[in-house]
Amino acid sequence: MELRCARSQGNGLPQFVSAFVLMAALLPASAAAPGSTGMACPSRKFDAMGLELQTFRGDVGDVKAIAFCPNGSLAFTGHWGEAAKLFRVSNALELRSFGGHTGVLSVAIDSDGSLALTGSADGTVRLWDLVSGELLRQFKDEETGMVVALAFGPDGALLAGSSDGLATLWDASTGKRLRGLVGHGAAVLGTAMGRGPQEEAWALTGSGDNTSRLWDVRTGSAIRTFKGHRGWVLAVALGPDGTQVVTGSHDGTACIWDAATGRRLRELSGHVDSVTSV
Repeated sequence: MELRCARSQGNGLPQFVSAFVLMAALLPASAAAPGSTGMACPSRKFDAMGLELQTFRGDVGDVKAIAFCPNGSLAFTGHWGEAAKLFRVSNALELRSFGGHTGVLSVAIDSDGSLALTGSADGTVRLWDLVSGELLRQFKDEETGMVVALAFGPDGALLAGSSDGLATLWDASTGKRLRGLVGHGAAVLGTAMGRGPQEEAWALTGSGDNTSRLWDVRTGSAIRTFKGHRGWVLAVALGPDGTQVVTGSHDGTACIWDAATGRRLRELSGHVDSVTSV
């Protein structure tokens, strides 16, 4: 079976996909014990008009996370019932299952669609070959809690955010722990990586302490803290030129920030519930 996930032209999605909506529960510390599956809830993809395009169904518990490959042809889903699954978007065909975890809470796919990450309630991160399904490496920090956010970064770095407020940087090629990013006062719920205006490697985190932070990957030091949300920061993104930061919050707003000064440039309001993706 051949899987192709190369980057496409234009907006990076097939023509029939203009937007998708994902609803995934956030597990508090008092959530059910790892290993409990609950009901098997499917993930659904919608277009910009709200019409359902596809439903991805599994039998391994609630869907907690989803990521699409760069050209939108494959969907990678994380399930509370210990597994992640790979689906073909065009027909919702399940192509492969990735097992071994106890409750998958976060997933990510790299920029060329060849590698995938899963993060778990058992505190581990796993790196997979998306094409073959082979487990390439496992990352475990004995001090970390549930892994609830993941991101691929430049120069082979990985970023994992955990329920105990710690974000951890890893070297994907060696499995070595590079450093911990310490400073948030609650769970790290959103992660992103990219480059600054001078091509420096940056990490970005969003937290249940209502703030987001920009970090220097090389030193692990906090460059800037963005304050202003009135609820948990659930999603973060770094602009392509490194000059702006975007955050989405439980308070129903998204904010655009100046990365150099930390100043809020604008607040985007209108949602009636949490902004879970930006």
